[in-house]
Amino acid sequence: MIKTVFIDIDNTLLDFNKNSALAMNLAFQKNGLEFKEEYGKTFIKINDRLWDAFERQELTRAEIYEVRYKLILKELGLIGDHDKIEREYREFLFNCAEKVDGAEEILEYLSKKYRLFAASNAIKETQLNRLNKAGFLHYFDDVVVSAQVGVGKPSKQFFDACLEIAKCKKEDAIMLGDSLSADIKGAYGVGIKSIWYNHNAKLEPIEKLYDYKIDKLTEIKNIL
Repeated sequence: MIKTVFIDIDNTLLDFNKNSALAMNLAFQKNGLEFKEEYGKTFIKINDRLWDAFERQELTRAEIYEVRYKLILKELGLIGDHDKIEREYREFLFNCAEKVDGAEEILEYLSKKYRLFAASNAIKETQLNRLNKAGFLHYFDDVVVSAQVGVGKPSKQFFDACLEIAKCKKEDAIMLGDSLSADIKGAYGVGIKSIWYNHNAKLEPIEKLYDYKIDKLTEIKNIL
């Protein structure tokens, strides 16, 4: 019987694609660089690649921050202070809280039936602020992030820590998230059921590790 729902934040509750593009635009403006819509796609491509390496424990968070905008500027053929742009990007992202469609409705629905815990690889202060700005923070019992655990999703240690913090048995929990490699694979690895939210309309994976799949958050009502 499900009692606890662990929920990813970026591209599950908050639209990271839109929020990152906005923060990037603001950081570019501050540094005298023109921003084009397609630059947001370049950011996502490089950012995803770096975080995939983080999930494999090949890069640390600090190393991502060191190289991310250096790689982005190089690919875009732009010249700028990549360290300064990275720092200012994260400062702007701190206050970006564009919601995913249906997120508020589904949090209201789930919170009446289950205990909710956010589970994220991002920085806790940033996620707390963004959830608060979106009006989502009060729905959660706690927000678990990789920095406090010492490792991130999809590691077994991260999900074991989530269960310990929530004081929950794995058979009583379910994970909701958009990332097949972090949220779904991680939950599968410790025996937690999962709901894959296909936020970015990805192709069906070869190895089906999730228990349920949804294309819209409101479809959760048919599962929980």
